[in-house]
Amino acid sequence: MSDTNVSVGNPWTNVRYFSTFEEANEMRTSLKSHDTSGLLQVKVKRCGVSGLMYVVKSRQSADMVRAQTEVDEALEQPKTTKKVRKTKQ
Repeated sequence: MSDTNVSVGNPWTNVRYFSTFEEANEMRTSLKSHDTSGLLQVKVKRCGVSGLMYVVKSRQSADMVRAQTEVDEALEQPKTTKKVRKTKQ
């Protein structure tokens, strides 16, 4: 194997299992049409014994998640306050 740096995206989640590709494809197109952000990725994969079943998988785009984590990290940073020293009199 080669030692190349491969950027791995978010994990795929199984939405639903189907016995025919046509049913799975209908679910895939339905999910894509309901996505208003355009960041949802949906695919149909063969699964099961001898590849007789189909599963619809989805995930958020890696760019969206990366941007969201940057925002979350910026919000979590503690605010620095100035310390006022007392002067001796």
